[in-house]
Amino acid sequence: NDTTYRAASLVELLHTATLVHDDVVDDAMERRGFFSINALWKNKIAVLVGDYLLSKGLLLSLNNKDHEILRILSEAVKLMSEG
Repeated sequence: NDTTYRAASLVELLHTATLVHDDVVDDAMERRGFFSINALWKNKIAVLVGDYLLSKGLLLSLNNKDHEILRILSEAVKLMSEG
């Protein structure tokens, strides 16, 4: 259903945002055989792009009142960060 599609979209946006941020932390110049965002536009822009992707996913859920999905994902991100 639509909620499932939105949840999947949130996960994909979050995943992509973490990859962008990870490339900044690792100073990676490539991602999957292509230039990374930080290689093209430097770290400041790459961090902002990652933040933008995260915010788009969060707003997608908020605007559709998918609060339980946000709670589950927030808990997962907290656990990943602690790890």
